[in-house]
Amino acid sequence: MPTIRRFVVVPAVPEQLQGLNELAFNLWTLWNYDASGLFSRLDPELWEATNHNPVRLLSLISQDKLAAAAADEGFIAHMNRILADFRHYMNTPTWFMQAHPLSKNENRVFLRGVRVT
Repeated sequence: MPTIRRFVVVPAVPEQLQGLNELAFNLWTLWNYDASGLFSRLDPELWEATNHNPVRLLSLISQDKLAAAAADEGFIAHMNRILADFRHYMNTPTWFMQAHPLSKNENRVFLRGVRVT
């Protein structure tokens, strides 16, 4: 029988854990041990099975485990501390930004010596 439609069902991340989505889609999470540990804390076996991929982990984790994390004050405090660190990192001007400021309207990306505007 032919497939008519394909549906992908992913767990709904509770409101208290929405910060996990913000962290999951940034590579900072992968090289920050505390952030990686936060995702591992949700489900250590699934974290290993997904090769430490936070996006995949959030798409496969059981709703029960998300609900348990949302009810865990220690987990929420851990997540909020990591979110604060992440937001500080994202909003702090880097040395390069300070040494080579661009005008407000000038947004450029440099790829292998080729300027893309």
